[in-house]
Amino acid sequence: MDSARNWWGRTLLLSGAAAATAGLFYLGTGLHPMPWLTWLAPLPALLIAPRISLPAATAVAFTGYLVGLAGYGRYLLADLEIPGPAVIGILTGVSMIFTVVVLLFRGLLRRGWALTAAVVAPAAWTSAEFLMGRLGPYGANWSLANAQADLLPILQTASITGVYGVSFLIFGTAAAIAVVAAPRIDDQRRVVTLLVAVAVLAVALGFGAIRLAQSPSTPTVRVALVAAHGAGNVPEVGTMEARSRMAAGLSWLRDHETQQGMIIVFPEKDFAVDQNTLPAVITAFGAVAHRKQATIVLGLEHHTGSDIFNTALVFTPDGAEPLVYHKQRPVVGAEDEVTPGTGDLLVSTPSGVLGIAICADLGHPEIGRHYAQAGARLLLVPALDFQVDDWSQSRVQLLRGVESGFSTVRAPDRASSLPPTRMAASPPRHGPTTTARRPSA
Repeated sequence: MDSARNWWGRTLLLSGAAAATAGLFYLGTGLHPMPWLTWLAPLPALLIAPRISLPAATAVAFTGYLVGLAGYGRYLLADLEIPGPAVIGILTGVSMIFTVVVLLFRGLLRRGWALTAAVVAPAAWTSAEFLMGRLGPYGANWSLANAQADLLPILQTASITGVYGVSFLIFGTAAAIAVVAAPRIDDQRRVVTLLVAVAVLAVALGFGAIRLAQSPSTPTVRVALVAAHGAGNVPEVGTMEARSRMAAGLSWLRDHETQQGMIIVFPEKDFAVDQNTLPAVITAFGAVAHRKQATIVLGLEHHTGSDIFNTALVFTPDGAEPLVYHKQRPVVGAEDEVTPGTGDLLVSTPSGVLGIAICADLGHPEIGRHYAQAGARLLLVPALDFQVDDWSQSRVQLLRGVESGFSTVRAPDRASSLPPTRMAASPPRHGPTTTARRPSA
């Protein structure tokens, strides 16, 4: 009887730990996370790992994390159109990474290396995030830091360390709590671990508070984002919808008053063109840019021969031929038919050096760093969100400015994709940057 009772108690304990891990990761990460729960997400698996056997700890960590990714799996399948076997491979792979980190933490802690466990576990997790960001098709979309994009004091750490420093803080805090609560650790090691964790968090929060209290020193640039009603699809070449979308954009440009030197950004793939329809687009938008003395960034799907490019045309006030940028990182699955571009685009203007990127390009931190190293102080980003991922994609992409020290102007196809409040143009200090005006065509 006692044996059966112990078995049921143990089963409930392990199931509860796995369920807590799953629930916290499901709510604290993904497309619409609750940022404070992100800090707790690794904690149940880390707390129970040193108290149970190796197979049990493996089962709790792997199952909990895998179930916690359920929403992300649905997104990969339904929205990004990734084949089922590939989705299974992705989810299994990242779940194995979490499991290995938990087991590494368990092994160090059971040897009495308390502070080492609290440091090595988050370092291992952060290293895995970095490698996924560099080698994986979706860049830094997997990072825990993305969930913190609206917590500005925390976010300031990314201006020094990149998003991976924020992930280290999150995982490290959970690891430190688990060390302090662990069995068979002497009080001195608990106190040392606690003091180190509190000191690191205090420095990060203090740094964030100081930066947020400083006044922005960068100049203000007037920008308008223009999106046609009903955006979200890409009208086919030559269709009535494509002509209507083009006419709506031109109508807004002609009828609305703009300041000289203003920058106007349209969404990604606002409509489709081919070699026959492109000249008329260039003539019409180039004439408006010259007359208004504005810089216009127009997102197009460009069909040329057997290739399809996700393109941004940049019309400058001098009336010259538009500069051309092709998206370098098409979305794997949803944009498999798109030919990737091969280089950055920098534009010199009276407002400074501008860079051009398109939506998912900025899931990749290295693209942001390239632009920063080339002197770009403002990045113009046509974008197109699926309805389900508008919040997450906007924050993932705007974080590149926080990391690399430029302001980001992101033009999604829907107003709900924008951050809820306007912020001054100083992302290294204040976080994601929106713009002064956002009319609709």
